[in-house]
Amino acid sequence: MLTILLLNTRNFFKRFLQVLLIVIPFLGFYPLFMPQITIGDMVYINPIFPKYEWWQCLGVYFIGINLSGFVVFTWLSLYYTSKRSRNDKILPRLSIVFTKMIVEYLYAGKYKNDKERKALFNKIKYFAKRKIHVEALFIALARIQETVAENHSDAFKELLLSVGLYGRINRFLYSYSLSDRILAMRIISYLRIRNAEFEQRIYKYSDSKNYALRTEAYGALIRLMEGENQLSEFIGSKYNLSLFDINIIVNAVIKNHKMNIDYIDFLSSKLNRKIIVGLMLAKYRYRKGTRSLILILNYIGHEDPLINQLAWDSFLHLVPKEEGVDIIIDRFKKESDDIKKVILRYSHDTNSKLFYKFLQDVISDESILIKVEAMNILFKESFDSILPLIKTDDPEVRMALKEVSDLSINY
Repeated sequence: MLTILLLNTRNFFKRFLQVLLIVIPFLGFYPLFMPQITIGDMVYINPIFPKYEWWQCLGVYFIGINLSGFVVFTWLSLYYTSKRSRNDKILPRLSIVFTKMIVEYLYAGKYKNDKERKALFNKIKYFAKRKIHVEALFIALARIQETVAENHSDAFKELLLSVGLYGRINRFLYSYSLSDRILAMRIISYLRIRNAEFEQRIYKYSDSKNYALRTEAYGALIRLMEGENQLSEFIGSKYNLSLFDINIIVNAVIKNHKMNIDYIDFLSSKLNRKIIVGLMLAKYRYRKGTRSLILILNYIGHEDPLINQLAWDSFLHLVPKEEGVDIIIDRFKKESDDIKKVILRYSHDTNSKLFYKFLQDVISDESILIKVEAMNILFKESFDSILPLIKTDDPEVRMALKEVSDLSINY
């Protein structure tokens, strides 16, 4: 709470100074046109106003303000450019230094000794005094945990506690700097810091309109989740998830290999967004022996085009090709051309004569694009099935045959 108060106070004074810089030039109008100003017992005579016309005073005043503003702006620009350039050089170098130290701490046998470990902590503490140094250390910790599969959260917590920087996470999370917030969320999630206040703040960031902050919050929340129901509850509570947000969440779940997914909860939901997440995850993280495959089949032919497409995509990835032939033949003609193309592109190597016979009918009845996809399968897997089509009078079939043969022969 004290950290938040300090950060808010600091931000208040920054805003106050910014407003003051804008207000001061306007306050200067009043004494500019007064013959004299009395402050206490002192009387100050205005040497300008009686001698010059008001418009001359105003012109000189604006020139002075503009020149002053130009000087201040130039100085601030040079100062912050120099500071940013210096930080851009220091930060990567410090991150490399801290990365080497931390890797040794994790894997070198000598640091199992308390004395050696304490000496390393003192060394890191010496290098991590200023904010930019702490930022470099946090970047190194996050980068190492992103790279390795092993969970080093306990070792990282011990390090931060020993060097006295554990509390700095709080300052980064509540900072007004976007990069600080993002870095704090990574540290909190990679170190598995279970803190209700932190999680509430990250959840708030997940509703942010800022793309970078929102997506990082999604990833952090998912890394912190334990159990099968938390993800389902999280998706259910988000009423305005876009397809882009859903893709980000799904990718974060896929990377979090230890998370178990309750597919039945997702795929039996009445919420489309939960069904979409369940279908997308099933493609990558399906567990055999569950009822989720039956639920996936129920969404084939769904009235929502996206759910229908995802259901077919999951089905075609999960079901062995030779076992899915009957369902493909039964449902194919009911689908749109876009879905038909997806089905045929994932239906190679079925080794099914029944399916090859079905493709002959597809070539006769479907549009030119579907004819090409079907003929491409027959050309590679059952060339004898194409021979009866060579002498056909159908111009579209002849066009599709020419297209496929040209591509296959030239390839």
